[in-house]
Amino acid sequence: MIKVPATLAGLPAISELISKGINVNVTLIFDLENYRAVAGAYLDGLEKLLANGGELKRCPRWPPFLSAEWTRL
Repeated sequence: MIKVPATLAGLPAISELISKGINVNVTLIFDLENYRAVAGAYLDGLEKLLANGGELKRCPRWPPFLSAEWTRL
């Protein structure tokens, strides 16, 4: 598992790692905008994984987040 921040710089890394079947722990998801961006990067990575012949049953699960990060909403 690799930790990647949910920043503009981290989003391409999230997509790339997921596309290679590498489990990602996304950090710094502080608001819904970040969450949506991470979801987009995650789905993009899944699409790349499938396009390259990967299997979704072996793909990493949805990136976890700490519930404490959502107390600011």
